[in-house]
Amino acid sequence: MQNNGQTSQNHYLLDTNIFFHIIELIANAPSHSGIQKLQEGHCYISELTRIEIISVLGKYARGMSSQTQICNKIISETGSVCGKKFCVAAKKGWKKRVIADWRKLIKDIVTGNCPMFTVETIPVTHEVCEEARLFISHALRYHFGSLDAMIAATAIEYKKRTGIDLTIVTYDKKLLAAIKADGTIPYITPSSPMS
Repeated sequence: MQNNGQTSQNHYLLDTNIFFHIIELIANAPSHSGIQKLQEGHCYISELTRIEIISVLGKYARGMSSQTQICNKIISETGSVCGKKFCVAAKKGWKKRVIADWRKLIKDIVTGNCPMFTVETIPVTHEVCEEARLFISHALRYHFGSLDAMIAATAIEYKKRTGIDLTIVTYDKKLLAAIKADGTIPYITPSSPMS
C-alpha cells in the first residue's frame, strides 16, 4: 500500500470499493493476509457505505446477460471515435444461498460479530453533509461523485469532532486526486488490489 507520507495511521475509513473487496477476501479465503494491516487498526465505514454495499451485492446477485456495445473512445487528436463493437460476457447471478451467506457476513462485520474483521459505522449527520458541500467543490476538477464527497466529509468531520485522523482507504483514483488536492485527509491506496 502507498500512503501520503504522513506517519502511520491506525484508524481507517473504508470506501465502499475497499469494504466490498475485504468482504470478498473473507468470504473466499478467511485467513487472507491482504487485510492484515487494516486488522491491526480500527476500521470504520460511513452509514452510506453500509447502505451502498447491498446495492453492490445486488449487482453480483442479479448477474448480467451478454451485451454488445460500441466503443465511443476518442482515438485521435482530431476527435475521431473508435466505433468498433465489443462484447461484454454474461455473468451468472449468484445462488440464493451465496447471497444469504454474504448478507450474514456483512451483518456480522458491521455488528462486531465477525471474528476475522469488524468495522464501526459512522452516521451521516448534518455536519457531515456540510463538510461534503464544501468538499464537492473539488468535483469541478476531479470528476468524482457526491457519495465520494460524503466519504471524504465523514473523515473531515470525524477529525473535527474527535481529534482523530481517519485515513481513507480507497481504490477510487478520482476521489484520491481530490483528497490529495485538499491536503487535509490522510489516505492509503493499495497499489494493486489486495490479493
